[in-house]
Amino acid sequence: MIVVIVEGPSDKGFIEGLCGRLGVKCHMLIMRGNRFDKARRLLEIYEGHPRILVKDLKGSPRALDKIAGELGEAGAKVVVAVKELEAWILAGLCYSNAEETPDPSWELRRAKGVLKSEHTYREIAASLDLELYRCKPLS
Repeated sequence: MIVVIVEGPSDKGFIEGLCGRLGVKCHMLIMRGNRFDKARRLLEIYEGHPRILVKDLKGSPRALDKIAGELGEAGAKVVVAVKELEAWILAGLCYSNAEETPDPSWELRRAKGVLKSEHTYREIAASLDLELYRCKPLS
């Protein structure tokens, strides 16, 4: 089992859906925003398990670098979703230049009619064609 810490419920739904598709058992925890003090406490509680923090690039890149270093020292892996997790969803739905979209949340609503919710994001993650992305190099 891996422990995954995310910012909010919609992020939780998406990552749960991906883990389910990959056959990975996960225990999801929600920070409820950029509460790195809470993330640190949760990491301590689950010491001994693989731990991942999924974070977007909103806010200060310097603050993110600092927290990634601190949490990395605590044994956690920090995964940065470019701009917003919604950019990953757009990419999964074959939206071109998803990572360069100024407002991925808005674009997801406008172009794909997707409203932000834990249930909806879980369903999207569960339906993505993961084989399509296994062979593509990371950019």
